[in-house]
Amino acid sequence: MRALRAVRARILVATPRQLSLVYDGRGRVRLYHAGSGYIEPAVIFHWLREQGARDILDILEQAGFRLVNRVSAWRIGNNKALQLAVFERHGIPHPWSLFTYGPSRQLRPLRLAGRRRFVIKPHHSGRGVGVVRAWGREGAVRAHRRRVARRQGSLIQAYIETAGTPRRHYRVDVIGGRAVTGGIAYARGHPWITNEARGGYFQFSPDLRGIPETARRLAERAAAAVGADFTGVDIIEDQSGQFYVLEANEGPMFEARTSRYLARHLLRIAREAKRGREGGARNASRLTLG
Repeated sequence: MRALRAVRARILVATPRQLSLVYDGRGRVRLYHAGSGYIEPAVIFHWLREQGARDILDILEQAGFRLVNRVSAWRIGNNKALQLAVFERHGIPHPWSLFTYGPSRQLRPLRLAGRRRFVIKPHHSGRGVGVVRAWGREGAVRAHRRRVARRQGSLIQAYIETAGTPRRHYRVDVIGGRAVTGGIAYARGHPWITNEARGGYFQFSPDLRGIPETARRLAERAAAAVGADFTGVDIIEDQSGQFYVLEANEGPMFEARTSRYLARHLLRIAREAKRGREGGARNASRLTLG
């Protein structure tokens, strides 16, 4: 917000309850705000994290408004199992994984994983909530049973051993298709979890120093596959030097410098949308029927 206001961008902050969509036969859906009347936003930047926001985002996008992120990218970013499906199809390396809502017999493919330790996590969560580590298939089965008892699905992934101590992973912020900032997350306050919300330590890198070039390019590929205007991609390096994408976060916490990159990207989209509207109006004025 501060970055956008610094360049005198016009901003209206609203909640879904303050908006109405008007369908009046003009061939274009109009957006009405309780305090400002009819509005024509060039871009709608949303920070809606709940799955219940899906309806309003779907409606706004189908009405022709440019969302950042788009609905498809927002959905993928909020669902780790969905992300893995995208990564698998696009050839993006990721940890061996299994997702199921089913009983324990659905975990038999774990025998093929070739790993002795697994991480079990919810597919809809963030900030390390509900993440546990298990030894062997039996431990994974026990952790899965606890989730099934709560009518929740399990995402089970092979545990990646990292080189060096403490354990770490890279975060690469990708905006507009380009890696711009990032950092390194360490498991200093936790035996193995690097997430800052669970006791890890995050070292911000405004110029991507300390983040390997391979990790940067891999993050850009992951963001492109997801279709995200902005995302924070978590990447881990194993002891052999192989890089894996853990996830592409839909709502990462940005540092001030990263927010400035995002502000510029939003302004670029807004200018493109404005030119598109003006071009459409010119073309419509020349249209003849019959």
